[in-house]
Amino acid sequence: MPTPTSAVRAVDADEFDKALADDSTPLLVDFTASWCPPCHALAPHLDRFADAERDRIRVVSVDVDENPTIAERYSVHAMPTLILIQHGAPVLEWAGPSTLEPLTAILDAVLAAPDTAPKPRAPEPAARTIRLPGAPDVTVDLLAREKSATAETTTVLDLPAGARLILRGQDANLDALTDLAPDAVNTLMIARTPMRANEIDKLLHLTGLGALYLFDTGIDAEGIARLTGLTALRHLEIRNNPQTGEPADPAALTTLRLALPHTTINGTWARPDLIALLPQPGTDDEPAAPEVAPEETPPVTVALRARRHTPDRATAYLTLHIADGYHLNAPGTDNGLPITIDTAPDTGWHIDESTYPATEDAHLTGTTLIAVDLTGAAADLTLNIRLQACRDDTCFTPTTHTAHCAVTPR
Repeated sequence: MPTPTSAVRAVDADEFDKALADDSTPLLVDFTASWCPPCHALAPHLDRFADAERDRIRVVSVDVDENPTIAERYSVHAMPTLILIQHGAPVLEWAGPSTLEPLTAILDAVLAAPDTAPKPRAPEPAARTIRLPGAPDVTVDLLAREKSATAETTTVLDLPAGARLILRGQDANLDALTDLAPDAVNTLMIARTPMRANEIDKLLHLTGLGALYLFDTGIDAEGIARLTGLTALRHLEIRNNPQTGEPADPAALTTLRLALPHTTINGTWARPDLIALLPQPGTDDEPAAPEVAPEETPPVTVALRARRHTPDRATAYLTLHIADGYHLNAPGTDNGLPITIDTAPDTGWHIDESTYPATEDAHLTGTTLIAVDLTGAAADLTLNIRLQACRDDTCFTPTTHTAHCAVTPR
């Protein structure tokens, strides 16, 4: 994080807009957060770079918690993320860098060829009616609600303008996609489903697809090459092994970046002439790109049950299911625990003690049971659980989950 003597200047929204309006030199923006360990590790390296290049570039940091509108403007979801801006337009987006070595060569190239067209914004979906085969669960993003379909053979959705449809599939049958209208789906997430070239062909008619996430699909170079037909893509994540972060074919991904010049792939986007200057996926010099879990598929689920021991005492049992490849990290808490648990206000319960599983590094993985001793007499219990999910070298914004249950009698 920037210090008072740092060459990296922390800015708020107004200061950022002023820096953006001054195009005398390129602007490098470090999107960071106080709770992000990789951000702290990157900070001294970024400070040295900013000091060495202060005559050629300005470097600022943006705290995403204090300035969420700036992060939303540039679709930043993982920290740290670096965005290099020239004449008001991004020329590089780089999520999860573990080395800054390429930046000097990138800056040389930007200054040598400063003219660039802005990265186009994804168009807003128009109003439409779509039919889904069967009775799937669907999430409509901008409506902020979930609709569980009934047992009809066809699900019909009327989506207003601006609404986005997100479909998820695990061990999925992709034949169902072939009947969808080209503009039906905005975001598609597929996990643990073989994705060879013939399976990719089942997606290519979805010309309105803006985001595609392929986890543990075994997609090969030929399948990646077929993705060039999805010209509307703005975000693409491919991990053939989500637990290790193993990337797909490096050469195929490089070719795909050139074929889809407006697509952020595995957290990174660059102007075409800058792509060759970035560390190549799958090589020793490449930083592990973060797995960005969309908000619609949180990597942690919680379950709660509680049993009363005496009229005014009970024990709650909180179960956390942490997705493969993720861990929970201490979100800047004084006690160094990977999560914090509080009772909801005015619920009639008070936490006496929480028994956490033994962990030496404040990390939790897999399925974890936490016992919480409480004092109170209410019939129901509500707990707020604040936690921070991390994957590889990237930690995501801390989130608060609410769990509710009835307190069963003795």
